[in-house]
Amino acid sequence: MIFATDFDGTLLDRSGTPVPTSATALAAARRRGLAVVPVTARGPRSAVALSRDLDLGPVCVCSNGVLGVEVSTGSVLWSHGLKPRVVGEIVAAIARAVGDARFAVETRDGFLVEPGFFEPQWRRFTRAQLVPRRTLATSEALKVVTRVPGCSGEELRARLGGVLDGLSLIPGSSDWLDVCARGVSKGSGIGLGAEVLGVDLEDVGAVGDHLNDVSMFEVVGRAYVVADGHPAALRAADEVVAACEDGGAGEALTRFIQTHDREYSQRSPRRHR
Repeated sequence: MIFATDFDGTLLDRSGTPVPTSATALAAARRRGLAVVPVTARGPRSAVALSRDLDLGPVCVCSNGVLGVEVSTGSVLWSHGLKPRVVGEIVAAIARAVGDARFAVETRDGFLVEPGFFEPQWRRFTRAQLVPRRTLATSEALKVVTRVPGCSGEELRARLGGVLDGLSLIPGSSDWLDVCARGVSKGSGIGLGAEVLGVDLEDVGAVGDHLNDVSMFEVVGRAYVVADGHPAALRAADEVVAACEDGGAGEALTRFIQTHDREYSQRSPRRHR
């Protein structure tokens, strides 16, 4: 059995601080032997460090499914990133289609951004390295991140759907859009995590809050969404729990543990959402 949790907006509040009741519940379940797998858009440095701090694991799914890492050792379990040639093609194609697009790339070692990427809404460059666009376009990356100020990630995905055919376009919770390799998503990531741990996806519960969690909801046995989640996530989940800051992730874990044996004692065909 596995319980998968998103980080930002689900286990972490708007300031990026773990919600105490949820964090305590998940860590306690992990100590009792339950696999508690973070599935996050965060890159590996941040995601693995946070997983260790919160006593989660044994696997962490990073960068929207691109990378799987063993929490205790930092060993890479799988990686489906982008070669430098592909990164360059992505940046060039987006720049032609959307002239005011700004770019960053996530690598295994950090977050590289071009000048102006964070402006005007984003002011802090914490843990980001400022580099010219030409350097971004020749980097091996886990994912390319693009944003257009004033354009949501969903809107940008719609604008680029025909431009980046065959790649995974995953909106963030603000105006960011992650561009990942074909087929990559949180759904593919939790699938690989479950395979590594030898657990059937029917025995996986998951909680999240946003659009990128929907692909995860579609493949797990039981999906929970926090009450203040994105409308698409609210529609896709099996159950709605309390809002993030009210301990929704912890509530979802409790519900999943309480219902798992009863829910799956008879292996009926999975219903379609």
